[in-house]
Amino acid sequence: HLYSATVGDGDRKLMIVTQQHGDEPTGTEAAMLLLEWLSGDSEAAQALRSEVTVTVMPRVNPDGFERWEQLASGEAIFDDTIDPRRNSADIDLNRTWDSSEVFDPALIPETLAVRQVLESFQPELVLDYHNQNNYINEAGELETISIMWPTNELVDTEVTATAQQAAVALSQGIEGFDFGFLSLFPGGETPQIARNGLAIDGVPALLIEQRGLEEMEIASSEGLDINYSALSSALILEGLLSMLGVIAAMGNDELELIDPSLATLIPDRGERIPYDEIYLDRDESAEAVLSASNEDVMQDAIDVTGVDASFTSDDMWAA
Repeated sequence: HLYSATVGDGDRKLMIVTQQHGDEPTGTEAAMLLLEWLSGDSEAAQALRSEVTVTVMPRVNPDGFERWEQLASGEAIFDDTIDPRRNSADIDLNRTWDSSEVFDPALIPETLAVRQVLESFQPELVLDYHNQNNYINEAGELETISIMWPTNELVDTEVTATAQQAAVALSQGIEGFDFGFLSLFPGGETPQIARNGLAIDGVPALLIEQRGLEEMEIASSEGLDINYSALSSALILEGLLSMLGVIAAMGNDELELIDPSLATLIPDRGERIPYDEIYLDRDESAEAVLSASNEDVMQDAIDVTGVDASFTSDDMWAA
């Protein structure tokens, strides 16, 4: 089953989609935290709800995620299991968004379900959350999040501009986060992927790729002996902040005031860094390697609301 949840009653409309690939879970966890906080009683949450309506479709490839869990726990063997990136019909859902292509509906029920919600909700913007491999920037920092707007030539320039404005708003949302390093995803022009296919149909869409995919693949092939909880916690909070950055810009009617060309100033994604160069000692936990804990990250005071209210992580959990 697929689920959607809507919070808010504002005129602005944002839709968030996560986990088209079953082995890319951090966006889903961030979206669940967003729903929890945004539906709370804090002044900041109430202010945003009055301006923006947010619909979330989390984990739109639940079968792939279930297979990933089975692989990670040792209940399944990879050679005998459909790649958890794909759905149960062995199809990559993020290659099914070209409206001009005809698919057997029985093969892509997930895509069709998302399209039904899109048609009903009519969002002005879609955020599409994924995970990617590990890359390092010129300063030697591990890039934690890469983004890209529509790049297909058939996309209307105003649609592209809206997605670029969202990219800038997202960057503003995470700029105070010590563990966040942003870059541009080097995506192509294929209309089959969501950010291009949806945009060709007139819906601005922004791709968000957080690091962590390789760690999830290692977990599925070698089990859960290595502790990635610190990495996951940092990425989940970063994902939450990125969502709130866009929501705040929409809620304050600032999104359309952003110069879209500022998005092009975000640095290109760096070079791939091998897994073993990050985790030099496989017996040492990833938590120790990262030298960060969930408590360290969550105790930072971060202004993410864009409203006239003091907001910290403690406020979020209290809500």
